[in-house]
This record gives sequence, C-alpha cells and structure tokens, in this order.
Amino acid sequence: MKAGSVHDAVTSRTTSEAKGDVVSQLSSDLRQILRSVTKAPSLTLLLVVTLGLGIGANSAIFSLIDRVALRPLLFELSPNDPAALAFAALAVAAVTLLAGLLPARRAAHLDSAVALREE
Repeated sequence: MKAGSVHDAVTSRTTSEAKGDVVSQLSSDLRQILRSVTKAPSLTLLLVVTLGLGIGANSAIFSLIDRVALRPLLFELSPNDPAALAFAALAVAAVTLLAGLLPARRAAHLDSAVALREE
C-alpha cells in the first residue's frame, strides 16, 4: 500500500466523519445514555436527587446572601439602573480585552524557535 493511498483514505474518512450525520451520532449517544440509566436505576436516582439538592441549596444560599449582604451594597442604586448596567458591561469588556491582549502581546514578541527549544 502506498503512503499516498493511506493519506487519501485517512483524509476522506476524517472529512466524512467531520461532515457525518450528527443526528445519528446524537441518537447513538442517547441510546447509550438510556442503556446506562436502565442498568443502574438506583445510581441514577441518587445522582438526580443529589443534583436537585445541590441546585436547591445553592439557590437558597444565594438568595440569603443577596438579601443580607448584596442588597445593602447598592447604595440607593436600582438593580435595573441602565447607567450602572452599561458601566458594568464596559468594565467586564475592558477586563476581558486586557486579559486576552496582554498575553497575546507578550507572545507576539517571543521567538518561537527559542520557546520550542525550552520545552
């Protein structure tokens, strides 16, 4: 077998898998999930109850913290104030931009051959 034919076979298989039928893959995954759920129903029940209790406890704790600690920090500011929401959105956008820009700027000044040699 020639190396070119192996390359062609691998390329055609990977591109066909990438373009593959998503619905059939999803249905196969769902069948596997249902099979595993029916094999161990007590484990499934335990996981669902644990997840429900965790979500409920998280909601209760957050509502308590919101009422006790966060609401007094608003200082006569409405939670739906458009100016405050716009400022918060701009602050998050600025932090996100800086978090991506600073490492990218540093990486742009690195010599890739030196970085690869050091690894």
